[in-house]
Amino acid sequence: MKKTLFLFFLTTACFSQETYTRKHFIYTNLKASTEECSDEIKKNLNEAYKEINENRSAKAVEIAENLFKNNNCPETYDTYALSLFRSGEVIKGVELLETAIEKFGSNPLLIKRRSLLLLELIENGIGQKNIDGNTVYTSKDKSLNYNEEKFKAENLETALEDLNYLADNFKDRFDEIYTIGKVYQLQKEFEKSNVQFQKIVEIPEMKDQALFNMAENYLELKNYNSAEENLLKLLKSYPKEPQLLAKLSELYKLNGDTAKSELLNKQRYFHQLVPGFCEMEFSEKNLEIIDFFKSSHNNYKTKLEKLKEIEKNESQKFTIETCITILNIHTNHGNGLEEGAVKLLIKIGKPALDEVHKLFGTNVSTCTITNLAEIMATLKDESSWQIMADYVPNIAKMPATLIPPDVPKYLVKFNEERGLKELLKIIQPLLSEETPDDAMGQLSFMTRYIYYEPLKKISFKKIESICKEIGYNEKEIKQIKKSLI
Repeated sequence: MKKTLFLFFLTTACFSQETYTRKHFIYTNLKASTEECSDEIKKNLNEAYKEINENRSAKAVEIAENLFKNNNCPETYDTYALSLFRSGEVIKGVELLETAIEKFGSNPLLIKRRSLLLLELIENGIGQKNIDGNTVYTSKDKSLNYNEEKFKAENLETALEDLNYLADNFKDRFDEIYTIGKVYQLQKEFEKSNVQFQKIVEIPEMKDQALFNMAENYLELKNYNSAEENLLKLLKSYPKEPQLLAKLSELYKLNGDTAKSELLNKQRYFHQLVPGFCEMEFSEKNLEIIDFFKSSHNNYKTKLEKLKEIEKNESQKFTIETCITILNIHTNHGNGLEEGAVKLLIKIGKPALDEVHKLFGTNVSTCTITNLAEIMATLKDESSWQIMADYVPNIAKMPATLIPPDVPKYLVKFNEERGLKELLKIIQPLLSEETPDDAMGQLSFMTRYIYYEPLKKISFKKIESICKEIGYNEKEIKQIKKSLI
């Protein structure tokens, strides 16, 4: 249900603009090279991919460029092009892929990569780039010097050529078929779009996305019966899915069933706020309670009183799920309500941990992650340890624009010695990394202070002992000591 492709078509005025063109290949006239990089080179290229995935594109460029210069094979072109693109050299990355296609012919790896990068260019336009997990907006004088409408149209035409070639000439290219369907949908060619989605509607892993997108197209075509049929099929499997409930609400509004539309919109709102793993059922009463905590019209003191009332009069399960929902909503940060929910979950203890663990594993704010870590660290149940320990290394990979969650501090609070070992294992390979030259990289680098903060409250003698135990050399121990001053 979550698979989407957003393309936005905008028009901007610009003076002295360059003409933007892409290379249009007739792939059937190109000889496809069967050449591949050796297994050893592919293994080395994986190091560049690792750096990309960990939001260190400058390092990825360094690795990929070195391999590219010394090894002339399709995968080195692909990896180097992607590394350049992720570092902000978007046009250079696409051009390198076109050079590779001219050299190696109709290579599916290179063609697919180009189509994906072109679609991202369409989404971002001339004034935006995605660099190391961060959306970077460029000023007008530093934007790509093209007419935006023509830029997007040229990329779209070229990407469709690539996608259609792959879908028509290679077996089981379901992702490409899906993407073609989305492109046609966003071009408002809804019947063409449904032709594509119909091709994958019987593929188990694609069925849900196909049904939903076909329903969207039917709505645009005013074929309300077919749209309803598709959406109701999906509702059986996803009764709490907000996106689906919203689409059904839209459908019934369009066909004049206002009462049904309003009810479904209430359900959509409720299930947006209450995590899907909670057992709390939709009802007018439950909606009123949850909306009370969401509303900005009620002050936090009144909300805290309401929370105490729920603790006193409702079941423990309902109380837990209300607290979990308050943390999930995250509109009461800093006013005392979220802190009150945390304290109540700690008071309830182990029975609350299952829901705490589940929320921790969802895409919630980093502030909420910190709150959940506090609960787990305070209760010190062994079931929480690995969940926290597995999360901590991911902080170093987070975009610089995110406030890092304070999980390292709570890992040490949970168990000082075990927590220190985990943090020092993570810190050790980071010590050899040089500070990046670019501003975004430097900002991301600075967020690693989150690993050092818990160490400052512990005697260095203990830290040094653990460092030696896990294999730090003297130079690394000195670096740790210097970082803690």
